[in-house]
Amino acid sequence: MSQQRNHIDDLFNQRCKNDVNSTTLANTLDYEIQSDDSNTMEKLIMDLLQNADDATDGDQHQSIDVTFKIVDQYLIFSHTGKHFDHQDVDIICDNAQQHNNIQEYRNKTGFKGIGFKSVFAFSPCVFIVSNQYCFRFDRQYPMWHHANTSRKRYPWQIIPIWTDHSELPTVCTFNDSNVNFILQLKHGTIDFVTFAIEILLRNPTVLLFLRHIRKITSNINNKIQYIQLERPTIAKGNHLLYVNQEINSRWLMTSKKVQISNHFRDQLQHLSNHQCPVRLQNATWVKIQFAIQLDSDQKVQAIHFGNLFCYLPTLVKCDFPFLINADFLLSPDRKQLLSCSWNQHLFECIAQFHIETLRMMAKEEQYRHDVLTVFTDNLDIVGSGEPCMDSFEDTIIDVLDQIAFVPSHINPSRLLKLTKAIVDKLHFFKLFPHIDPKYQRKIASYTLKCNEKLGEEFTESSLADRIHDYATQCLHQGCYENLLKFMIKAFPIQDNRSKCSTNSYLKNKPFLLTINNRKLVGSTDAYLPLDDNKPLQQFLSSLKGNFIHPNVMKIAGLKPWLEVIGVKRVNKDAMIDIIKKWISSQAVKLTNIEPNHSVTIIQLLNSISTTLIKKEKVLRNLPLITKSAKLQRARKCYLPSALDPKFDLEEISGNNIDIVDINAYNQVVSDSNKLKSILESLHVRQDISFYCGTFYKDYDSSGIDCFQEYYQTFQDKIKSFKRNYSYYISFSPYMRYLKVASYAKVFFKRLHQYNDQIINQMTNFTIPMSRFVYSCDSDVEHYLKFMLNREPCILGQNGQWYRMKDFYMPSITNVLHAKLKCHLPHMKCKFGDDTITLSDQLMTLLGARQEISEQDAVKLLNIITDEDADQYYPLFNSLYKLISKASWTTRQDDTWQRCPVQLLATDGSRQPATSLYYFLCQHLRIQHHPNLFKSFKDLTKEQQLSLCRCFGVQILNNTDYIIKYKQSVHGIPINKIKYLLLTVAVTVAKANSNQEMINVMQSYHEWISKLEKLEIMPVEGLIIQVKLHPDMTFKANVIISDDHRLYYEKELLIAEYIEIIGQYIELQPDQVKILHFFALMSDQMLDQHLESHYYYISIITKLGKIYSQIDDNFKPNLSAIPHSKSKRLFDDNVKSNPTSSDTTLPTQTQSTDIIFTSKSQDDKGSESSEWEPVAKALRLSQIDSKHQKGNE
Repeated sequence: MSQQRNHIDDLFNQRCKNDVNSTTLANTLDYEIQSDDSNTMEKLIMDLLQNADDATDGDQHQSIDVTFKIVDQYLIFSHTGKHFDHQDVDIICDNAQQHNNIQEYRNKTGFKGIGFKSVFAFSPCVFIVSNQYCFRFDRQYPMWHHANTSRKRYPWQIIPIWTDHSELPTVCTFNDSNVNFILQLKHGTIDFVTFAIEILLRNPTVLLFLRHIRKITSNINNKIQYIQLERPTIAKGNHLLYVNQEINSRWLMTSKKVQISNHFRDQLQHLSNHQCPVRLQNATWVKIQFAIQLDSDQKVQAIHFGNLFCYLPTLVKCDFPFLINADFLLSPDRKQLLSCSWNQHLFECIAQFHIETLRMMAKEEQYRHDVLTVFTDNLDIVGSGEPCMDSFEDTIIDVLDQIAFVPSHINPSRLLKLTKAIVDKLHFFKLFPHIDPKYQRKIASYTLKCNEKLGEEFTESSLADRIHDYATQCLHQGCYENLLKFMIKAFPIQDNRSKCSTNSYLKNKPFLLTINNRKLVGSTDAYLPLDDNKPLQQFLSSLKGNFIHPNVMKIAGLKPWLEVIGVKRVNKDAMIDIIKKWISSQAVKLTNIEPNHSVTIIQLLNSISTTLIKKEKVLRNLPLITKSAKLQRARKCYLPSALDPKFDLEEISGNNIDIVDINAYNQVVSDSNKLKSILESLHVRQDISFYCGTFYKDYDSSGIDCFQEYYQTFQDKIKSFKRNYSYYISFSPYMRYLKVASYAKVFFKRLHQYNDQIINQMTNFTIPMSRFVYSCDSDVEHYLKFMLNREPCILGQNGQWYRMKDFYMPSITNVLHAKLKCHLPHMKCKFGDDTITLSDQLMTLLGARQEISEQDAVKLLNIITDEDADQYYPLFNSLYKLISKASWTTRQDDTWQRCPVQLLATDGSRQPATSLYYFLCQHLRIQHHPNLFKSFKDLTKEQQLSLCRCFGVQILNNTDYIIKYKQSVHGIPINKIKYLLLTVAVTVAKANSNQEMINVMQSYHEWISKLEKLEIMPVEGLIIQVKLHPDMTFKANVIISDDHRLYYEKELLIAEYIEIIGQYIELQPDQVKILHFFALMSDQMLDQHLESHYYYISIITKLGKIYSQIDDNFKPNLSAIPHSKSKRLFDDNVKSNPTSSDTTLPTQTQSTDIIFTSKSQDDKGSESSEWEPVAKALRLSQIDSKHQKGNE
């Protein structure tokens, strides 16, 4: 028996154990093979190729041929590689376990056994014939069937069965010198195998990255086909792929070894063998390979969406322009890249090698101009995640800044970086090679293909951006006419679309040569020459009119081209345009202008419609000759009296302002009406204008009255302004003429007319500072306020002149008595038949007084004399109101001691302020006294105190005086007071609901509680004595002390002190009035009053009695009454006539719903119907509303 058979028999005996372990292994193998979705016919073919590619004896240059043959139901796969040895057999029979000794397999595509078990998904019996070995794996072996009957199974896929050649299928013929695999195909799979082999032969690129297989032959139905790879015999040769002896494609192959860092080796070794082959886990380097397709002329040809290769093609599509082979980590079905850092690292290396390959190609003349054909800086991998694409694109960005590979135009062997290279779309630098050497060095070769991939293009827009510099260079180099000829071709005007694009590119680009000192200007600033009117052209040229140089007008086709790009013919519009530009150029300096230019321009404007002139705002700045023999802008000048202006300012001011000198223009415009019309269209003033706008620091201030004084006053702040930075002012000019009545009328009428605009402008008046342009504001006073307060210039109602800050606003002094008001300065409002009143807000902003001054207050107090005794009350009351609003009354100084005044005492006399007293206590009533300060009810307590402190009136609090009296034996009417309070509580309430009823009683209860704390003492001889001045006493009628005692003269009626009691128990003011009203009535009158308003006295009395007798624990608890369950306290069936005999009051025995709940819920029987008559009484009080209103 041979050694090979002994080896197979030993393996058979070792594995052929019919036990539990073998059954488990058999089930596992069956499950893995049948459930693996990656087991496809294509994968079967690839696994067979992989095993053949690895069948070498270590010779790296060994070539292997493989053959696929289909006979009957058998697939015969043969290859010329190394035959099976002892170790190979062990591995292929070892459940796809990789061998521990991997040193010899590091350069292999795969391992024997890996993926080989996939053949059992399509074949129940596989024969292997290699040299002296001949064995099979057979699912139908009889021994297995006998075991299966006892529910025990054999793992037949790893149990080799020795097979004699006589046992091989007789239909299968093969070459014994080759390694042969004979696969018995399952029923119905023969067509799929045939199709998979045909697909393989249609894609010969499968051979490109295999290590040893050079030829694949198929023999199907005796039809022989093959694909073959022919490697170059020279170093820089190309790889050829053949299909049946015909060249299918040519390929440029490049490769690079990439060292594996310890970091990645550690990561790879932590992956499972199914994720990463052991070969790769122990490798120190990997190889990246590119296959770039060439056409029949050896020119580079890009591919689109090829497959990535991991030696054999994967199912991962990638839009790279060439094929890539690398040691990718793949899913078992080879359809996806695994998401891992290793694959990302590979794509970083691919990006680096990509640019290095392009640089290598750029150095070869054969491929130099095709480098961009296979360049890409972005990647799309179909069916895989973004991390690999991001890694590639991020690396490309860095590498492009480091490696140059773009051939340049100047020297193709000189390479440019892609980010710096420029493609000249116009071929401009071919015709003008020396115009811009620095820029030209960046121009890429004109023969470069796919140059649209470059980062920058030199296009029409680029040329337009540089045309001024290039035109200047061409003038120096003598090729300016050639430049214009090129421009005509580069910017055609054949159709509307090209005209529009040409206009957009060349608009405002200065490249056209003019006669003005050979100046270059843009098309919108240029004009066609005036061949028929040289004098006009000469004058317009002096106004900076830019006419095209006549020498360049000889170029064929130039004139229509110039008109298309915006060069204008000289007409009325063009003349205005030239004048406007000349005026704008003279916007700052008027001293350099020739007066004759102004006259000639007026002559030109005489031939142009005034409507057209009015539309051009720039013409308003046209310099005009004034009567002061200087030039001034039209908008700042005034029509002279001779032209009949609306407001003849010349009559008021003479020649102090800029009046147009019409004598200078009569020689060119003899018709005065026509001249006036031209001047009006230029916005020459014929009325006083009111300015609300910007004003510049370097603005010509000669026409603004007194601005120099304003500037000098604030020059410390103004000099730090940023030059030409505007700030807002609002004024009418020539304020020194305010004393002229006609001018003053116009001035204040304009202030009134523009009230809102001025207020807004003055309120927001700021001056931005240069160092903080956007945030810092100056506190410079507004111009208008400054001018109206610098000297007396405004007429008052008394005929005197005042500053604005001397006037009082009418609304402030309206509270004053007419006898006093006339002594304060007020602005004159009557101007002939017109009354002009400025608003309070505007007058405030302009500086008018908002409160009475101390001096005027003293003056008015001293105006009041003994002759005005009959008007003391209204005079002092109105003056106190005005003074109390002044802020200075809160100051505590000796102003009034230096200016003694006399104030009104309670006895009607005027007394020195320092001799008067004021009581802080409110609960007292003192008889009139010459030393008691007279206060008025219109003033609040705080205002009274401010007046007293300001005037020096002595203020007495409760500790500053002593109450003296004699005890009286007279009775205290406490019950009367309680009864009055009860009537007040009931009558002022609107008892329409339970809650309102309860609120009435609660308020009454609080009043009584406070009243009971007060000790009421009727006395005789009630005196208040000042402690510091014992001789100073005041006769009092009633007073409440700090210890809650009420003292009152026994002779007083209750009505005379009931108000003080009401204030003490904190009644509302309206309630105090009602209380006093009821106190003035006798008991009988009060009862009649109440009954007339349908309040029953017995019910009210009983109400107070019931409420006072209810225990505190049973007081109404509002929170205990649910809103949805609350009921009305009155009977809705009560008739409207309370005096009718049908109306009866319910008694205590009647059934009534009680809505009050006890705070103590223990005793539900404590509910009382005592409240029912009360509710009836309150209800009856509001039945007849009309009757009630009539009685009231």
